[in-house]
Amino acid sequence: MESMGMHVGKRLAERYTCYVPRINAQLDMIKFICKEFWTEVFRKQADKLQTNYQGIYVLHDYNLPWFSKLSHTNIELQEAQALASLACGIVKGALLNLGMKAKVTCEIVNIPRCQFTVVDATILPGVGGDNASATSTTTK
Repeated sequence: MESMGMHVGKRLAERYTCYVPRINAQLDMIKFICKEFWTEVFRKQADKLQTNYQGIYVLHDYNLPWFSKLSHTNIELQEAQALASLACGIVKGALLNLGMKAKVTCEIVNIPRCQFTVVDATILPGVGGDNASATSTTTK
C-alpha cells in the first residue's frame, strides 16, 4: 500500500505544484502539505502542525475523512491501518516530489483521529538506507 501511495503522492504533488513557485524551505514544504495538499487529498486541512525545527514534524488530523465511517472492531482497525499506510505513502511521495526525503509514520490515536510524523531523512542514521524509507502505522 505504501509504494502505491508513493506513486500517487508524487503524481498529485506534480499536479498541485505545477503553477506554484518552487518550494525550497523544508518548513514551507510541510506547510504546503498541511494546507493545500491535505485539502486536495482529504478535503480538509490538517488540524495541527507541530515541529521541533530540527527536521521532525507532527501533523495532527482529528477527523480524517478516510477513517470517519470505521468503528473499533478488529477488522476495521486493520482496514484503518492499511488506509494509514496508503496515506503515509501519499505524503511521502509528495514530499519526495517537493525535494524532501523523509520517513513518514502514522499513529492511529483513536479512530478517526490520527497523527502523521514526518522525519527528515538527513537526520536519520544511515541516510539513504532502509531506515530513511521505512513507513509504519501504529494503533493505540
